[in-house]
Amino acid sequence: MPTFVLWVKAELEGVKSLSFPFPSTTWTFDVQQAAGSETREGVVMDPEEARRTATAGDGVANFALKFPGDKRQSYVKFLAPGEKHKELEKHKLRAQTADDGDLVPVLAMECRGLEPIKWHPTGAHA
Repeated sequence: MPTFVLWVKAELEGVKSLSFPFPSTTWTFDVQQAAGSETREGVVMDPEEARRTATAGDGVANFALKFPGDKRQSYVKFLAPGEKHKELEKHKLRAQTADDGDLVPVLAMECRGLEPIKWHPTGAHA
């Protein structure tokens, strides 16, 4: 299953770190149908919201939608920091500190049938 990792880089002038508490942070993305060109803008996803779906591997996803013409629901499942997953072993999710000069991985999610194409920072960190 495809896994997407969100990397951020910010200038932290006078700020010690930039963090996104998991699972209490909601995320807003534009998403695109994986096998097509259909898009949805400003989709709000909440890691604390679990939905039962027949298409998710374990039957649970944090967000689901069905694009026109698709036979199955598309879904997103957020990966918790520290969860056993091959992408999290390669990219440790963490806060960005003032000492970081490069991009930092802050979020990982499994996606089936859709792809996040744009992140819209909202809330206290916007």
